[in-house]
Amino acid sequence: MTCSFQKNDLQSLEQATAAAHLSFRGQKDSLAPLRVFDYLDRIYRSETFEAYHAAVKKYYSIPTVSLTNMGIIDAARLQFDGVAPADIYISGSLKFAPYFQVAATTFKEELTLSTNLYGTHADHAFQQTILTEMKHILTH
Repeated sequence: MTCSFQKNDLQSLEQATAAAHLSFRGQKDSLAPLRVFDYLDRIYRSETFEAYHAAVKKYYSIPTVSLTNMGIIDAARLQFDGVAPADIYISGSLKFAPYFQVAATTFKEELTLSTNLYGTHADHAFQQTILTEMKHILTH
């Protein structure tokens, strides 16, 4: 699922979150966002690699900056041979700068933000600045 923002949606994290929530509400029960993957899979199975590569470039894009809600992990259902973990989170995919993804996981009513970034020291400092600002906004 994807969400686009208008400039005025980004005045605060609360406004951006509300805009994303409204955008995603209509997409949650739809299989439409998955159609591109079915289409690309059919091309992969029936066409040349060059045709598949061209189709991926045309129909699939990765946003430079993204926030992924990994979801709420139910502590009552998470057991390993009778042992319950004290803490857990689900991480997003590895991104190469300038791409940047924050993954959000909730466990035992605690939110964890995580990232995986391959980049320079400056890229990591930039990432830390974003996470620090998000933490500041979310705790106030």
